Amino acid sequence: KMVRGSRDKEKEPSSPADADRNLVSDILWAINKIKSQKQRPGDDQISRVVESRCGRPRKEILAALEAAGHSGRVVKVITRDRASYKDPRTTPVEKQTTSTGEWLW
Repeated sequence: KMVRGSRDKEKEPSSPADADRNLVSDILWAINKIKSQKQRPGDDQISRVVESRCGRPRKEILAALEAAGHSGRVVKVITRDRASYKDPRTTPVEKQTTSTGEWLW
């Protein structure tokens, strides 16, 4: 029986690429969870939620978050000198920004 909100932790990733995909998936899940609570998904909140969900170290989560921002799998928005992150699947294309906060048109 699965507990609500739990993940299948017995399943180990077969390669580093799978582990990276799983971590990015966890990051996107955390972003959406934080947004559903009407809060701004910053790196501290995201790392806290992902760490509690899958037990990964904070440094690894922050490195994956930064890499996902550079690769476009996560949209990084800087507003008033604070970074927050968005899920590109739920952000309209005309509102997406680059990691420097510039609008993408």
